[in-house]
Amino acid sequence: MAAGAGPYTPKAGWEWRWFVQACQLCLRAPEALILFAGWVLVAGAVIVGLRPHIPSISAAILLIASMSAASVPAVTACHWFLMRSEGHGGGLGRVLRGSREAALVALAVNSIFILLALLLPPIVPVADIAAGPRPSEIDQVLRGGILTVTAAHVATLIIMPLWLPAIAGLIMPLSQARLSGVLILVRMPRVFLALTVGIFGGIQLARLLPPVVGVAVTFLLISWTYVAAREIFGGISENGERAARLVPST
Repeated sequence: MAAGAGPYTPKAGWEWRWFVQACQLCLRAPEALILFAGWVLVAGAVIVGLRPHIPSISAAILLIASMSAASVPAVTACHWFLMRSEGHGGGLGRVLRGSREAALVALAVNSIFILLALLLPPIVPVADIAAGPRPSEIDQVLRGGILTVTAAHVATLIIMPLWLPAIAGLIMPLSQARLSGVLILVRMPRVFLALTVGIFGGIQLARLLPPVVGVAVTFLLISWTYVAAREIFGGISENGERAARLVPST
């Protein structure tokens, strides 16, 4: 499917169908799960390992924003492996190169978000946080990894809710992603609202639940957005459907 096609209106029953299909795909794409779990551990370990050596607030902002940007190609590769589990997808190298714009967006947006958060008064007093039990090292690593992945989703959501899976399937550039987001909003406002609420809700659940559960919820969120993009941009409404609509044009 060449960039610029769609978005298509999903078939009736998409609300429940997407969730069920996403759960099924989580069990059918072990490569995507292994890649995702590995990235969460690596990203979290980097944040936890470098945190004691951060010399300033600006350096902390740069570290978190940079790791969220680095999460973009990792998450896009997860979408690619989900596609491959169904027999779709082009070259992974081309997909990773196509994710560079989204990575830059994540870097810029999250830098601004973190800076604003530092300027605003904290919702929970710092003293209350310090008084709580200290999490274990592995919990800190998992939470750091979840933070980087979910921050990437928040940043790209501003452009278009399904930009990351659309990059994996269509090598969708920033300009096309903006247009597609507007088209989904105008043609399918209910779908757009469900995507936005679903992504934000999944992100908050992943951050609030115990870290191991949060990792599972985040991977389910990736699978869910892939299933949604597969139908909206590829017209594929069933798992394992043999169609080439999501294969990048050559």
